[in-house]
Amino acid sequence: MSKSFWYALLLITATTLTVHAVRIEAPTKYEAEPQSESMDCGEYDNEINLGDGDLNFNAAGSAGHREFNVGMGHMQLLLDKDKSYSKMEVNVGLGTFHDHRPGGTNGHFTISKEYAGTGSGSLEINVGMGSLDIRND
Repeated sequence: MSKSFWYALLLITATTLTVHAVRIEAPTKYEAEPQSESMDCGEYDNEINLGDGDLNFNAAGSAGHREFNVGMGHMQLLLDKDKSYSKMEVNVGLGTFHDHRPGGTNGHFTISKEYAGTGSGSLEINVGMGSLDIRND
């Protein structure tokens, strides 16, 4: 008997990555096989880790807990205003933060911010060293 779940695990060696969520069907032995290139995250937990490089994610239409960890590089997050999350936490250890949305702020060096939204699920973005840009889709 197999368990169906949504989970994206990316081990990346390229310098640029554009994330489109992937549905993975995995049997009990955890031998995953991609089934589709699009998904409705529902209320699932998703974690994407990128050691070094660029990560682009369009959060419009996704839900559940979404966690992004970029060790060194740049992340660009596209949102559907505040409808893409109920809570969003962003952290940049050493670098720059630009919120290009109306009324957004900028920051340099160590940045930690929390936002409340009207959508479903939470977003957690962590950039160790690099930059984070947030824009409306």
